[in-house]
Amino acid sequence: FIHIPKTAGTSIEKALLPFHSRVNKHQHENLEEHYQYKDKNKKYFVFTVVRNPYQRFYSLYNHFTLRRFNNKKYKNFQEWAENIFDERWPHKSYRQRSLWQQVDWITPDVNFIMRFENLEKDWQKVSKLLGINKKLPHVNKGTIVSHGFKSHYTAKIRRIVEERFADDIRTFGYKF
Repeated sequence: FIHIPKTAGTSIEKALLPFHSRVNKHQHENLEEHYQYKDKNKKYFVFTVVRNPYQRFYSLYNHFTLRRFNNKKYKNFQEWAENIFDERWPHKSYRQRSLWQQVDWITPDVNFIMRFENLEKDWQKVSKLLGINKKLPHVNKGTIVSHGFKSHYTAKIRRIVEERFADDIRTFGYKF
């Protein structure tokens, strides 16, 4: 499982944990990094989840400023959005990886791409393919609902997301 930040990955890891003891140890690693722990010649079922970039970006804001880091450096979403890409963090740190485009996590070896907006339905397909019968828990529940993020966007923030996540928007067909 390739855990792209803010795409329900913690919930999926929790569901997979009883079946695979190392699942949480390599959180937020891309496939190449996962393979350093695996037999590269063996075939694996590899899957991930993608999310609407506009929704994901607002979720990241909430996560960075309100939940995980309790960062009060920025007074609102607009100020955060205008400045977050200028901050410097250690290479491949969680914060830096969180701002990667989702397409940057995906390689041709990924067998199935779940969509956040179809999470339950796609999880049923994946769990059937994996041969497990496990309900998907809801972990790290954010405060936004599927369309609750739109009211926080200005034209300027939309342009930032459209520029920074252009490949995600184009590849997965997402719209505001």
